Amino acid sequence: MIVRSKFIQLLNVAALAVVFSLPSLPTGAEEVLLDRVAAIVNEDVVMASELESRTKDVYARLEESGTAAPPRDVVVPQVLDRLILERLQLIKGQRVNIRISDADLNQALENAARRQGTTVDQITEMAHQRGVTLSSLRHQMRNE
Repeated sequence: MIVRSKFIQLLNVAALAVVFSLPSLPTGAEEVLLDRVAAIVNEDVVMASELESRTKDVYARLEESGTAAPPRDVVVPQVLDRLILERLQLIKGQRVNIRISDADLNQALENAARRQGTTVDQITEMAHQRGVTLSSLRHQMRNE
């Protein structure tokens, strides 16, 4: 009787262990893909969302300039190549300890505005119209 009681206790513990080790069952919620990797660059990655964002930016710039846009299957690989090159340059810059200061970045923004015959505020506004925040624009310029 004692052996049987111990066996039942052990069986209950084992059953609980199995139940708690099972993955949670679906609750009817759909699985949603948040992002995926577009390319691996050394120990870094280029995410598909970044590739898509940069591709949209290229098309917006082409439209603003009145240039006919090439097909997506031509543009996307070129944008991906550019993102990979940026990652490689960043990695190399980090290895040799290159840092871009905020003052350098501000100067680069002012130079870009001057070359385009506009102001930094107008560049910022054009970026916002394309859905790019000032922070993202500065980050992209720092990487370049």
